[in-house]
Amino acid sequence: MPISADLGPELEAYVEQLVKSGRYNSTSEVLRAGVTLLQKRERPLSALNDAFALPVDLDRARVIARRLHDDFAPGGPGILGQTTMPEDISPAGLAVDSREHLLFIMLTASVDYVRDADALWNAARTAHERPDSHYLFEPSTVLKSGFAKVEQDLKRVRISKMHGRDAHAWFTICEALANKWRADPAVFLRDCDFDAPTVLKRLQHDTRLGISGPQPDFPLLRGPKIGSVWVRMLRDNCNIELARLDEVPIPVDVHILRATLCSGVIKGRWVGNVGKVVAEVCRAWRDGVKGLKLKDGKPMVALDVDAALWTLSRRGCSTRGNGRLRPSPSNCPCQPHCTNGEVWIANGKCRIDTR
Repeated sequence: MPISADLGPELEAYVEQLVKSGRYNSTSEVLRAGVTLLQKRERPLSALNDAFALPVDLDRARVIARRLHDDFAPGGPGILGQTTMPEDISPAGLAVDSREHLLFIMLTASVDYVRDADALWNAARTAHERPDSHYLFEPSTVLKSGFAKVEQDLKRVRISKMHGRDAHAWFTICEALANKWRADPAVFLRDCDFDAPTVLKRLQHDTRLGISGPQPDFPLLRGPKIGSVWVRMLRDNCNIELARLDEVPIPVDVHILRATLCSGVIKGRWVGNVGKVVAEVCRAWRDGVKGLKLKDGKPMVALDVDAALWTLSRRGCSTRGNGRLRPSPSNCPCQPHCTNGEVWIANGKCRIDTR
């Protein structure tokens, strides 16, 4: 089948120049030569597909973890002008240690995936402060209102993005809390003995009997990324201390992955599915922070660098774009460690060619 290509004015002019020079007989010949060169470049990377065996630089991870944590900690200079996370600002009049605040964090976190986090948390704060949508954060009132209204209102106040799926998760979590845990996440946490791995296990395995059989009590929140993020928020935003936080893996999303690769903690040449890199990213930060201490003397854990890495990628690494990396900003705390080469992440795929 013939292929037509929109090269844009600059490349079209260059192709015409090559043909006029006599080095190529036609536009098609120029394009074939270009695709041939691209094929030669891609072939070695394709041979590396799926066999992920890149080295992890734990010494570099340790240095970066120390710097990022200290910069992003309260009183620090922040990272590229950012000093807070989207979830750090509470709705007006909401006490941080209250049951209502715990519900606000839990429900909003449950739909915090593949979207603009700032927009989500701003929408949730506004909805909590509005009389006509405040009910969305009270499990018993959510159940009385019914699924159809909850779905409509979550869409109206811009909390939901994948409207049916998000509303289902929101409603189901409220149902589990109201029917099993006195509409209070703290009662659920107490039943888990405030033990972080137990909390994650219960999020994954607690069910209720539905029409078609057992149904998860905590859809979306039970996922490996969102579950770990919520555990971190319990500590950082709700002042709830959980045991064995060192056993909770860092929640690897595109930002954590990009920051890990752009900072050279993992580098080399590889192409394949993002899922095959996740375990190595978790290991890099789990082992990279070992031996480090927080200011209060407690051992640092991987979750302690989650927010800082996320901010680094969002404010710094992401601005370098997919593909061949541009220089990082001069005020980036990881600027001395930035890699040269290519980092490409999109649609569940990852390509690394760094040194």
